[in-house]
Formats: sequence, structure tokens, C-alpha cells
Amino acid sequence: MGDQPAAKTAFEDISTALKWTVTALTFVTLGVPGLIAKLVAKADDVVVVWRVLALTAPFSIWLALTIVVAVRSKIPPYGQLFLSVGALAALTLLGNAIGAGTGVSLGHAWDLAHGQVSQLLGHLITSYALAYGAETFVSALIVGAFLGYAWCRLLAPASPREAR
Repeated sequence: MGDQPAAKTAFEDISTALKWTVTALTFVTLGVPGLIAKLVAKADDVVVVWRVLALTAPFSIWLALTIVVAVRSKIPPYGQLFLSVGALAALTLLGNAIGAGTGVSLGHAWDLAHGQVSQLLGHLITSYALAYGAETFVSALIVGAFLGYAWCRLLAPASPREAR
């Protein structure tokens, strides 16, 4: 395993060849209209994810970060809770400051939590669910979970033990 750059280059070449093979097969079996439809359908998937992310960025990004911390870090659970609350509070403030228009008030959620950090997270999540509505909130959960999964997969292993 001493020649990893060569192996990486080979893997990239194979991946490129596979993409061209699939494109050619799609063209042959479905024709030009089928190929265009397939390419447009892929673009539409990306557009749908970006639309949801644009509408729900503070909450979706918070969920993704929470997933990454839960999966990849060695922070104890109570530390993860405080980090999660802090991240959602910060993203809520940032979203409101840049005009994301979430309609979620950190102050109102804090008042409902009666100053208890553990309850603040629940009130913030509930506030987002009410602000977004059921369809958009579930969409935000899906996009946030997807981003969390993608970021976990893109991160290098945290330890040599994880690499095995």
C-alpha cells in the first residue's frame, strides 16, 4: 500500500470512465431526449435541496452540525447538548441578523424555557416547526440529515482506529 497516489489516480480514472459509460448507456438506451431528461432531473434534485436549504438554513445547518458532532466527536453527551443549544441559538441570531426571516425569536424561546438551557433547545425546535409549517419543517429535517451524513462521509477519519 505504499503507492497511494497512484491508487487514488486510478480510482479517479475509473470513476471518470464509469460516468462516461453510464452517460453513453443512457444515450444509447434512452436517446437524446432521455439523456436530457435524466440530466434535467438530476439538476432538479439539486435545485430542490438548495431551495429547502435557502428557506431553512439556520435549522438545517444546525441539524447537520449536531449530527457531525454526535457521530464524529468524543464530546460527552452533556457537552454535546450545550454545544447544540449554543449552535442553534447562534444560527438563529445570525439568521435573523442577515434577514433570513425565520420568524423564530431567541428571546421568546428563552422566556418559554424559563432560563433553563435544556428546555431552550426544545422551545427553539418547536418555534422552527411552527414558523416553517409541517412540510417545510420535515423538509428541513431531511436536508439537515443529508448534509450531516455528507459532511461525516467527507471528513477524514478522526482516529486511525476509525480508518479500519
